[in-house]
Amino acid sequence: MDGFVADGCHVPFGRGPLGSYPIRKLRIKLVTIPWELEVPTLSLACLAAVPPANRVDLAIVDVLRERLVEDEPVDAVGITASTPRIKAAYRLADAYRARGVKVILGGHHATALPREALKHADAVVTGEGETPWARIIDGLLTSPATVGGVYKGGMPDLAHLPAPDTRRLHLERYGAFCYPLIATRGCPEQCTFCFSRRMSPAFRAYPIARVLEQVRARPRWVKAAYFVDDNLAGDPDYARELFRALAREPDRLPFGMQVRSEMADDGELLRLAR
Repeated sequence: MDGFVADGCHVPFGRGPLGSYPIRKLRIKLVTIPWELEVPTLSLACLAAVPPANRVDLAIVDVLRERLVEDEPVDAVGITASTPRIKAAYRLADAYRARGVKVILGGHHATALPREALKHADAVVTGEGETPWARIIDGLLTSPATVGGVYKGGMPDLAHLPAPDTRRLHLERYGAFCYPLIATRGCPEQCTFCFSRRMSPAFRAYPIARVLEQVRARPRWVKAAYFVDDNLAGDPDYARELFRALAREPDRLPFGMQVRSEMADDGELLRLAR
């Protein structure tokens, strides 16, 4: 691919009968319709880190925090919502499809009922989204007509995933105590009543150095963080190492987390977390 560098960005060129011409970027909007207000989702920020930046113009919109401009020209829209907000997601998806926009649905509800979701979308992503999202982006860039059906999420190697692109989340609209972090995916307990095992079939952890990169990349105005992990202490040895690493950081960052109640029986782990 030929091209030139403008303002630090590589602009790709195609070739036609009249010579070279700039290739228009793929315009994608990722929309979340949360059922709670406090913490921004990292799922769309993880997807935003996947596409090649020089080929995709991507924006993230949280409809509880900002106005969604529905008539803005886009090539594709990705929408995520849990069950309490799924009907609103379906209405939005139907409206975009009526305009000829490619719609991709994902999230907990779409993972549970992909065939239902597919009635309102061109494509549905189940489970962890990075691997199928990369396939969808490639399809949209090369042959949009082939993008369709159910894409089953895989289990990407967390050591090789880019950090979530939180720059696109408008973090200032959530307040100084709600900065999102992630260190693990899934939960080793596999409880029958919990949907975690459907989203992430196996418990895995990011290298601690990658977690520290997220911590250090936070805006200076952030005063506290929240680990979005299903069970941050799912591997107690990993959690101990993580807490010790966080304690060595020059700027302490108070944080919230989700863990099983049994962690209260581990005095050392509680002390290290504190």
